[in-house]
Amino acid sequence: MPLNLIDYGVDNGLISADDSKAKLAIVQRFSSNPVFKNMLGLTGSSSGFSSTIPKEDFDKLLGQLFEDIVGKEFKAHQFNKTRVESYVNDDLAKVGVSGQRQDPEVLFGSGGRSASGTKPTKPKVLTKISHSLKLEDGLSKLGNYKLQKLYYSLTKVSAKDHCPLMYVGFWSLVECLTALDGRDPKTSFTSYLSALRLAEMGFGNKDKTKFLRTALGRVAEFGNGTKHDGEAAGFAYEQLINDSKVIEKLLVELVNRVTEASDR
Repeated sequence: MPLNLIDYGVDNGLISADDSKAKLAIVQRFSSNPVFKNMLGLTGSSSGFSSTIPKEDFDKLLGQLFEDIVGKEFKAHQFNKTRVESYVNDDLAKVGVSGQRQDPEVLFGSGGRSASGTKPTKPKVLTKISHSLKLEDGLSKLGNYKLQKLYYSLTKVSAKDHCPLMYVGFWSLVECLTALDGRDPKTSFTSYLSALRLAEMGFGNKDKTKFLRTALGRVAEFGNGTKHDGEAAGFAYEQLINDSKVIEKLLVELVNRVTEASDR
């Protein structure tokens, strides 16, 4: 919460970006104190906060705190619980506010934005291929140890740090599954997984499988290129993570087909 309060203060002109630097520790002293939180009607978590007092009052109180932190050079080591509560009761209490209470109003964090709507929250960057329990269970049922270990590694290792290696590994996974499904060694898996075959497998017509086939094409291009070319390699880890998610349902179906065929 302290970082969110600082970001809110910068967004709403309560403290400058330069003055907000190195203030996390002292703001933490206040934001964790129940007396301070009660005065500001403050509730929240690391993802945002709400207040039960009008925004105008909230800004006055928080702005006064920031003004004193900067102007009076407050330091975290100077403010234990007693000192924080003394400041709240003796100093913040003198700030002219309405004293009104209301239903909680989200001031920061709703949809990753502050009330001013000026600070979007950057989404968490995915760094690994998504793990599919269906695919893992299918490979376990198939009993192919090589593919089980390969898939485990693909979902365990960071694609961000090992992207060329991951392209080769994912390319190998598709190669192996299509081979087990009956692909001729002289036929590429992109040719084997044609629009017609994908339609027969239940994925819809060529329009519905367009992006699935495009994803397969990228894996074939960069996996094969990384393996065989002296310099070319796949480095777009976010694209690989997304393509693997698009292809995931096809891999599950291939595993099911191979398992059913082996059980006959």
